[in-house]
Amino acid sequence: MKDALLLWPAAITLGLLVGCGGDSVCGNGAVEPGEQCDDGNAVDNDGCTNGCLLNVARPVCGNGKIERGEECDDGNTESADGCTERCTSRKVEINWYLISTEFPGFNETCGGVSADKVELRILGPVERTERKDCGLSETTVSGLPLGDYTVNATVFGKDGVAITKGVATAGFSVTSDFARVDLDIPFADFSASYSGTFFFRTKWAGVENCDEVTSQRLIFERDGAPLSGATESGTPVDGSRAGNCRPFGMQAAQSVKNLTWGPMRVTVVGLSASGEETHRQVFDAFAGAGISNPEVTFDVARK
Repeated sequence: MKDALLLWPAAITLGLLVGCGGDSVCGNGAVEPGEQCDDGNAVDNDGCTNGCLLNVARPVCGNGKIERGEECDDGNTESADGCTERCTSRKVEINWYLISTEFPGFNETCGGVSADKVELRILGPVERTERKDCGLSETTVSGLPLGDYTVNATVFGKDGVAITKGVATAGFSVTSDFARVDLDIPFADFSASYSGTFFFRTKWAGVENCDEVTSQRLIFERDGAPLSGATESGTPVDGSRAGNCRPFGMQAAQSVKNLTWGPMRVTVVGLSASGEETHRQVFDAFAGAGISNPEVTFDVARK
């Protein structure tokens, strides 16, 4: 009888911990039918009550603690600083490009100029400096207060030495929770010189075959002087002699290797089988660095 009396309180306690889900036992560490949680204890204020119900406190914006659902909490509800009155962080997306607007259809690659990092210096109500992998092409900066800013970009090579002069700058304003700024690093900003492969195809007044035009003459110039080099089939690019016409639809584009990097003027001349000049046109183009360069189509007008 004495043993039965000693077991009686434990039995009552066990009965209280059994949920309405039948055999569910609150406090055994396993979430069973009828339970929202089970953290293996009978502590009532740790997020899971001693009745195995969720009891998560609502976040309080402005208390200086980043809680569930908050991106930031700077201890106030001031709306003009980097953390809003809703405890969301203002974000600015910065996108950078290498020579993307000066020469239509061309955009230099980080690999072509052996670029490793881009350093972004943000000036305004607050100052920030961030260094990112060049190949990412974008980054998001959080927590900037409202106001007007400028961002300056400098590109660094794999040896840690700057390969641009750091003159690329763009302005932006933070007036809401999100802003975007595009920053183009121009050709003149680069301090080094490179070489690369130029890819191109030709059409003759829209015609893609070589029925009328049987040979072509190419003149690549920069600052009024012809460039040296030749296509993969041996046609020189200084205009000294003509080479065979290449149909537009050939599997591989025509290419000129080891061209000095930079803008150039390209004159393409089409010749008939008798050597008569039937087509001629001058194009502005850009010789990119490395081998990951776009193909250019020269659709040469009839004379």
